[in-house]
Amino acid sequence: STRHRAQRKRMIPLAIGTWCPVRLPVGEGVMLDPKRMDLGHIVPLWAGGSDSIENKQVECLPCNRSKGATEGNRLRRRRGSRDW
Repeated sequence: STRHRAQRKRMIPLAIGTWCPVRLPVGEGVMLDPKRMDLGHIVPLWAGGSDSIENKQVECLPCNRSKGATEGNRLRRRRGSRDW
């Protein structure tokens, strides 16, 4: 959304030189290249998280993409289970 892009534009420069807060095994550690950074949700929207700035953090691109794929796969498994 336009709001998300504006928040990303504002927040990414402030995170240059900081550690990726997610730090998955695919992550890059210190975030230096803005092109390799993304604005992610702390609590995913599908899990009831809000789209507010308080629920967003700058993450390295590999962590953000991996986190989204991992959580999406987990949700698909849950939906496919008999317990759901």
